[in-house]
Formats: sequence, C-alpha cells, structure tokens
Amino acid sequence: MLVLSFYQQFLLYTTYYDLIGLNLSDSLPLHISRFNALLAVIYLLSNDEGVFKLLAYFSLYAWISLIYPIRVYSIVHPIGVSYLLSYFITSLLPFYGFLIHDNAIEKGDKNKIYPWFILYLFVAYLVNLMVDGNYFYLTHRPLLDFLPDLIYIPLVLVFTYGLFSLGEKIYLKVQNRV
Repeated sequence: MLVLSFYQQFLLYTTYYDLIGLNLSDSLPLHISRFNALLAVIYLLSNDEGVFKLLAYFSLYAWISLIYPIRVYSIVHPIGVSYLLSYFITSLLPFYGFLIHDNAIEKGDKNKIYPWFILYLFVAYLVNLMVDGNYFYLTHRPLLDFLPDLIYIPLVLVFTYGLFSLGEKIYLKVQNRV
C-alpha cells in the first residue's frame, strides 16, 4: 500500500509538472484528495493513531468524489490514473487500519477531527484568494455556485459535520464486526 501511495504521488506531480508546470493555483496538496493521499503516506510510515483518525474522517470525501465525480481525467490519462489510485487508497485505508493495525474510531472522534477540517477549509479558502486557486472547489463549485461565500461556507461546515457523523456510525459498526 505504501509503494502504491508513493507511486500515486510521483505520477500526479510529475504529470502536473510535465503538462502545466507546478503552479500554486492548482498544484499544491490542498485539494482534499491530495491532502488525503499525503495523510495516507504519513499514516503508512508511522501508524500514528491521530493521523489514522484524521485520514478516516477526511477520506469520507473520497467516497463523495466517487459518487459525484467532478472534473475527472480519463482513466488512460496519468492524472486520471493518479486520482483513481488516490481515491482507492484513501477510501479503503481506514478499513486496512481496522484489520491490519487494530486502529479504532471511538464515539465522539468526529468532534476531535472536525476542528482540523475547519482549519483545512480556512487554509484552502485563504490560499484560493492568494493564488486564484480552486482548492476544495470553493471557487468553481460543483453545487450551489450561485450562493455567496457567507452562506456557502457555513453549509459546507454543516454538511461536513453530518458526513463525519454518518461516517463515525459506519466505522463503529464495521470495526465492531472485524
């Protein structure tokens, strides 16, 4: 899994460099899938429980991306292959943690991870303003593009808390059966 994660990172960034160059508006690891991919590498190297929990909750967005894909490259394009690997790894890594490393999600962990999401969202928002980026699709939104930031951002926060709550329930059920 670690080798696959390194390969995915190498494929993503070398392809970006070759095709469009590494520009700050699109090449930073601030898209949540890229951030999750880096968390996956850190977790696989360290087996750190805190990183595991952060990845488990943030990776719920990988499931959303698989259900509602946005601006996805073809499966034969190197970036498309990279995204597929990234979503595959980050979607399944929490279950790998349950099975292989006896990592666990505890009731209420969502409340410990949620502030980290708020920080991530804040950083992505600020970086978008500074480099004309679209991290976390905050600039070119797939849904509700007509809403002003003052309404959209709180909706993202409410949605994310609901997603974390649902994910926590699912994780608690799954890990109790493993």
